Amino acid sequence: MSVDHAAHGRVGWLALDFDHSTALNASSDTWTGADLDAAHTDDAIAAVRTLWRTWPLDSVVGDLDTGVFSDVSRIRRADVHNMYDIAGPLNVPGSVQGDLPVWRQAGFGRGGLTGDPDYLIVEDGEPIPLGAEVVVRLRSADSIDAALERIAGYRGVSGVLLRIDPSDVGHVLHEMLPLARERKLLSQRRTGTLREQLGVPVPAAPDLTGNPTAFETVPNPGGRL
Repeated sequence: MSVDHAAHGRVGWLALDFDHSTALNASSDTWTGADLDAAHTDDAIAAVRTLWRTWPLDSVVGDLDTGVFSDVSRIRRADVHNMYDIAGPLNVPGSVQGDLPVWRQAGFGRGGLTGDPDYLIVEDGEPIPLGAEVVVRLRSADSIDAALERIAGYRGVSGVLLRIDPSDVGHVLHEMLPLARERKLLSQRRTGTLREQLGVPVPAAPDLTGNPTAFETVPNPGGRL
């Protein structure tokens, strides 16, 4: 979340069940002992999304005259109880984009309002799931223009996720993408947060209005500067 603040709302989260590049041969969560599987990722997404909403960004007042930093009556407990037990709140305010957009590999997870990602990722050539926002992952810059044209014809596909060799990035950014935009295979550039650029709304859940406030015993109406 701190990185998202520094980037002015341009950060997203790719929620992986397991990452071989960083796992260090671990097969379980070092915090909970749970297996690193789809159910664990469901609970992780739900827990993180709840934490993101415990300290609303618009509760930050920053009033130098009164010395009030934040309206603490708006800061809620997370009270997460799944594979994780988290009281909350988060130690930084939420994102300017509401929640960070969440991506996840298709075909996994048990579903649920707070565990559902904003986007499902499918590999190029795999079936496209119905009723979900989908992005197709390309793992090579070879013939990317033909791949974009083919994928643009798929119903239900919102975009493409490129995972390519770093040496190909300049070629893709400066040559392939401008040509793809000219052929209207890609949307035009937008301004704003990452969520605004993607055009995906903030999920309705989780709703924390019924959660207890985190600082019920604080005597002043806001955290002091």
